Amino acid sequence: MGIKRILLLVALFTGVLSYLSCGTGGSSDAGISVVISATAANYTQVDLINKIDNDENGICESYTIPTDDFIEVSFKSTIPKDIKIQPSDVLTSRCELTYRPKTKNIPVLHETVNCSCLIPAGQSVTCRFPIFKSFNKCSIYNSGKDDEYDVDLVIHGKEVIYDKDIAISVGTTVEVRDFQKEGEPNCTFPTPPNCD
Repeated sequence: MGIKRILLLVALFTGVLSYLSCGTGGSSDAGISVVISATAANYTQVDLINKIDNDENGICESYTIPTDDFIEVSFKSTIPKDIKIQPSDVLTSRCELTYRPKTKNIPVLHETVNCSCLIPAGQSVTCRFPIFKSFNKCSIYNSGKDDEYDVDLVIHGKEVIYDKDIAISVGTTVEVRDFQKEGEPNCTFPTPPNCD
């Protein structure tokens, strides 16, 4: 009698373990295991150039190009009710950005950047993604194409467990100008800077 009870308990325990570890496997078509929502920072500044005035005479001798522009995106992973598979983390990999000028009749800009972020199942996280990386900022400065841009951001990723593709869309505004940063000289170029 005792042996039968032990065998029954072992069978029940094994069944519980099988249920907890149950999933649909890689490349499953059983559906998304989490729902991801996203919001981007409302406003971001993109600085075109950092001016350099070595002798402090008000004339810029040279410049450097800032390369640390980013946008903050906050993600929230929600686990659907009555889900029958194990919820998966989501790993983002690629961002497609479209920049639409708000006030000037200038071309719409497009770029794709790598943007890695791990979004744990059922949790919230904020990640920074690089933006405005594919453009010649000096040429934009020279050509007067500075403006506020509405940004459409499509973030591509996959569920880690099931390899299921996920695309998340979010929008924001960036202002692309020559900003006077703290410590930067208030100088002017005698001729437009050479952008080579």
